[in-house]
Amino acid sequence: MTVVVGLGLNPFSPRVPAALEEAARSLGVRTRVLDLPTLCAEVSTDGTAEVRDRHGVVEVSHLAPALLYWQEA
Repeated sequence: MTVVVGLGLNPFSPRVPAALEEAARSLGVRTRVLDLPTLCAEVSTDGTAEVRDRHGVVEVSHLAPALLYWQEA
């Protein structure tokens, strides 16, 4: 199983994604930068979900609430 951590770009805390990306890299975890203004998730009535941003579909197994979003780090 390949683990890829999605990192959202927050214009109010620009250093946070870079620090998280560096930490993930040091642990050997791949990352994908997410474009938060265009990120959306659609859940159908059968429970299937599709998550995407302006770069395309994002494969996810879990969604977590944003950490420090809209706040200074």
